[in-house]
Amino acid sequence: MPVTRTPAVTVVVVTHTAPVTLPVVLSALAAQAPPDLVTVLFTGSTGTPAHDEARRAAAAAGAQLVETGTELRIGAVRVWLVDHLATTAPHLTHVAFLDDDCPPRPGWWTAVHDVAAGGNVLAFGPRYPAHPKGAGGRIRAWEAESSAKITAARAVPTRIRHAPPMMAAGGNMLVDLPTARSHRITAPAFTRGAFEDVDYQLRLVAAGFAGRICFDPRMSTDHHDHLGTGALLRKSALSGQGLARCRTLHGTRLWRLSRWRPYRTLVRTLRETVRPTCRTGELPWNLRVLALVRATVVAAAYTITRLHQIASLHTRGRDRQTPPLHGDAACGMQLSGAPITPPE
Repeated sequence: MPVTRTPAVTVVVVTHTAPVTLPVVLSALAAQAPPDLVTVLFTGSTGTPAHDEARRAAAAAGAQLVETGTELRIGAVRVWLVDHLATTAPHLTHVAFLDDDCPPRPGWWTAVHDVAAGGNVLAFGPRYPAHPKGAGGRIRAWEAESSAKITAARAVPTRIRHAPPMMAAGGNMLVDLPTARSHRITAPAFTRGAFEDVDYQLRLVAAGFAGRICFDPRMSTDHHDHLGTGALLRKSALSGQGLARCRTLHGTRLWRLSRWRPYRTLVRTLRETVRPTCRTGELPWNLRVLALVRATVVAAAYTITRLHQIASLHTRGRDRQTPPLHGDAACGMQLSGAPITPPE
């Protein structure tokens, strides 16, 4: 068992556009966490209206504003922040990430401290849909209602699950900083895409940390998802690509965490679009069609990326100048060394 220690935790609210939900998140944090432990990390271009909004929101909440200095995707942001804290705040043991549309519910800060003190290297909680806006926001809120995290949290609100069979959500996630540095919180393949949080979770499991990964329902937030149709489809394409990268690297272990299997989801969504069930009957026709388009985009992006990666890996494996291709018991792939996932 890991040794219990007194954690030094900081909260980082990541924002790129400083939406109207950012002050809501900071206000909810101010009711729980000391303001000197809260940082707004702005990842967009400085000198823009979004930068000004982020500065005003941070100042109003008494939080610190930190800028990456250049536009970064969330995977690269996590690497930047872990490196930044190593030089500016080496005493910190954990960082809690929050998205700028995820205000924490009462008790979140206490739960964060509890799981950090327990020696967990990764912890996450549910994000409950709240006031979604736009067609994309409504679709994602509907999907979230049947997610493994929300289902488990509603069933037993106080049960902490270790080695949980569900995907980590980077928008509400606590990470152990020494582990994040030694195991690189974001792999190079995920610095510009999605599912960097799930890849990190799977790499930690492969490294023997499964028992120190936990899902705590008390670490709950609301999720004010404001998303239009175009943004939903762009995110869907990134999700399909991220799923494919995780499937190539980690094999079938991915499916132990993911409820979204591209082809099964596409077939089920097609069936439910034509013949609504009790699950989809609450959605109007236009949103059921959009859900089908979303499932199609995910499946297409997954297929294209997967085929491209497999072809690239086998091409490199045939090259005499590179090490041979290795597979493992879960069908994960890498170019050399031990398989990326150990045999069971």
